[in-house]
Amino acid sequence: MLAQILSPVQIYLEQTREIFQKTCGIRAGNLNRLARLKFEPADLTLRPALVILSGGMFGPVTPKIIKLAAMFQFVYIASSLHGEISEDQGRVFAEGNGNHFPILAGDYFYSKSFLILYETGLLEHLRTLSETIGELNTASILKLRNPGDRRAQEEYVKKDTASLFAWGCRIGAQAGGAGEQQTRRLYRYGFHLGMAAGLDKENIYPEKAAQHFEAAKRQLASLPPGTAREALAQLAGYLQNGRRDEAVG
Repeated sequence: MLAQILSPVQIYLEQTREIFQKTCGIRAGNLNRLARLKFEPADLTLRPALVILSGGMFGPVTPKIIKLAAMFQFVYIASSLHGEISEDQGRVFAEGNGNHFPILAGDYFYSKSFLILYETGLLEHLRTLSETIGELNTASILKLRNPGDRRAQEEYVKKDTASLFAWGCRIGAQAGGAGEQQTRRLYRYGFHLGMAAGLDKENIYPEKAAQHFEAAKRQLASLPPGTAREALAQLAGYLQNGRRDEAVG
């Protein structure tokens, strides 16, 4: 289902994967194997797809948009790797024991994200990216220290999926030449979609998740009609139906 929804931008997603695979090839080993072991194909595809669809709604998908799509994939991988480190594991690392690889791999992908902003001439977003990562890390710590606390989980969702979905849609739209109002609409779409998907993944507040899904769909109404808008609407429906784990072709 997801592969069918994203078929209009499949060629661009392939270009994003090429950047990812090239980035994974380092002297110490191939990080692509780590990503394949830890992440569902749908999760690795969704983030770059949001950037590509948001940018492609207003014109051709440029190399800059492709690089930005890869950047959001890198940020997702890095934040996920860091988020898997529990508080107890953190103490082990601080004492000089344990496997440091997830942390080092996460730092590597974060550094590549910063490099893409430099290469695409979008350094004005560097502060936003840095602040977003800092807020996400803080929310992640609070979630780890308060297991089962729904407020901590909701705040984590807001700083994780909601914030990154929103920013990905916004920066993609800006790179594609969208106007200010259109960019705001896509930002809100990404935020509501991220809140809904994140709450659903955390298995909390199903009523709020449903409201956010509907709010995301409403943001699309005044955007340019066409393939990109239709795909974004179908993505909301796909996530709402709980089919996140379906493999992508």
